[in-house]
Formats: sequence, structure tokens, C-alpha cells
Amino acid sequence: MDPYDARLNSLQQQINELAATLLQIIRQIPNEEVWLDSAQVKRQFNISESTLYRLRKNKKIPYTQIGGLCYYPKHYITQLIAEDSRKRLE
Repeated sequence: MDPYDARLNSLQQQINELAATLLQIIRQIPNEEVWLDSAQVKRQFNISESTLYRLRKNKKIPYTQIGGLCYYPKHYITQLIAEDSRKRLE
């Protein structure tokens, strides 16, 4: 076997072992966070596109953008709505 091939095989084996270890770690992390896309947020919380845009722009809610779509962690939006409701009752 060529020394280059042996080294390449060794590196591939190390990569596979690392990937398996990372997969085990990821599986142990609780994945309880629910992410909603813009349409789901508007529908579930009865807010408009402009309100959602304003919340993003003013950095009131965190979001991530994947492939042109924005996703929001549901618990932040729930918390924001609850705080807003409390303020209105005061």
C-alpha cells in the first residue's frame, strides 16, 4: 500500500471516529427548543408581517435566517407577548 493511501485511510478513520463522537454528543443535548418560521409566528400569535419585521429590526426577538426564511425560537416570542400583555394590564 502506498504511504499516501495509508495516511489517507488513517485520516478518514479519524474523521469517522470524530463524527461518531460528535453525533453522540449532539444526541445527548436536549432539543426542546421549538423554532417557528415567519408564517407560523404570524398565525400563532396573530401579528402582522410589519410587526414581525419591526421586532426583528429592533432586535426584540432573536432569529436565524436559513435559505431566505427567518426562524424564531418560540419561547422568546411567547415571553415577549406575555410581557406586552402584562404592561397593558398595568
